[in-house]
Amino acid sequence: VKREVRQTAADAAKVLFECAQNKDLDPYLDEIIKAMMDQEFIPRVVSQLSEIVFVQSVETPALAIVMPLIVRGLKDRDERTKRRALVIADNMCKLVPDVTEIQPFLPTLIPLVEKSTHNISDPEVRNVATRCYRTLQTADKADRRRFISKTAVLNLLQEKIPDEKTQLVSELVADYVASLCTCISACRSFEYAEWWQCIAPYLSPSILSVEDCEDLVPDLLESCYDAAEGDDVEDLDEEGEDLCNCVFTLGYGALTLLNNTRLHLKRGKCYGLCGPNDCGKSTLLRAINNEQVDGFPPKSELVTAFVEHGIGEKEPECEWTPLEYIFADETIQAMGVTSLGTCMLRVCQRLHARLHADACESMSQGKRRLCTQHMGVGIVTLACVKLCRGHA
Repeated sequence: VKREVRQTAADAAKVLFECAQNKDLDPYLDEIIKAMMDQEFIPRVVSQLSEIVFVQSVETPALAIVMPLIVRGLKDRDERTKRRALVIADNMCKLVPDVTEIQPFLPTLIPLVEKSTHNISDPEVRNVATRCYRTLQTADKADRRRFISKTAVLNLLQEKIPDEKTQLVSELVADYVASLCTCISACRSFEYAEWWQCIAPYLSPSILSVEDCEDLVPDLLESCYDAAEGDDVEDLDEEGEDLCNCVFTLGYGALTLLNNTRLHLKRGKCYGLCGPNDCGKSTLLRAINNEQVDGFPPKSELVTAFVEHGIGEKEPECEWTPLEYIFADETIQAMGVTSLGTCMLRVCQRLHARLHADACESMSQGKRRLCTQHMGVGIVTLACVKLCRGHA
C-alpha cells in the first residue's frame, strides 16, 4: 500500500476511534494505530493495554478498537505477548457491562485461544489460555441481552399518541422516530433529555402540542425501558440528599477491580473503603479525584480532595527501594549513616524484606505510608545512637 494511502487510512481510523468516546483509550489511540500499521509495535502496545485503568464501561465500540490488537497479539511468536493478549481477552469479558457486548468478537477470538491451549510450549501460558478459553465459552453460551424491536417501539408509539391525532402522524415520521428510539434503547441510554431530542422535534409543534409531547416522551421511555431491561431490583430508599448515585466499572487491561458497581453516597454520611492490599482502593480514590469515574459528579458540583503520600510517584524515587528512599532523606544523610545505623533500622521488622528488594512503585499505598513511618523511626533511632555516642 502506498504511503499516502496508509496515512489517509490512519487518519480515518483516528476519526472513527474517537467516535467510541472512551476516555480511557483516547490517550493511546495513536499508539494503537501505529501498532496496526507496523507489527513490530504490537508487543509494546499490548503491554500498554494491560496497564490501562478502565473507569468507563467497556462496550462494543471500545472493544472494536482493541480487539484487532488482541488478535495480532495472539498470533505473535513471542509467548509473553501471547500471554498478555490472553489475559486482556479474559479480562475484557469481565469489564463489559453485558456479555452481549463482546459476543460479536467471539467467533474470531475463540479459535485463536483454543489453538493457544494446544500449541504454546510454556505450561503456565497454556494454563492462562485454558482459563481464557473457558471464560470465552461461558460468554458465548450466555443468554443474549433483550433488545426491543423497532416494530415493538412503533406499536408503543402509536399507542401513546392521542387517538384524535394518530392520523396526523405520517408513516415516514413514525418509522423514523421509532428507529431513533430503538437505536438509543439498544445503547441502553434512557436519559430523558436524549429521548426528548429523538421524539419532540419531529412531532411538535406541527403534529402534537408541547404538552402532548411532555406526556408522550416519559411514557414511551418507561415502556421501552421495561421492555428492554426487564424488572430490576430497586435500591432501598434512604433518607437524605443524594451526592452520587452511579454505576461504574474500574479495572486495568489485565485486571478487573470493580465491574458494574453502584456507588451511592448520601450527604452527612461517612464512608470507607475496606479491602486487602493491591485491591484498588487508592486507584478508585484517585480516579474519583481525577474525574474519571463515569457518573460521579464533577468538582464544580461536588468538591473532592484526595490526600496521599508523595513516595515513588516520580523518577528517580519510583525506581528506588524503600531503604534507598529512606537513606536519601537529607536529615538522615546529615547524621552520617553508618553500618551501625543500617543495623538499627532493622527494628522496622514489618517491611524488612521489602526494604531491600522491591521498588517503591511496586508497593501498595499502605506499604508506602509504612515506609514514611519507618523513615521517622530511622531518624529517631539514629538520633539516639548519636546521642549515646556523644555521652560515651
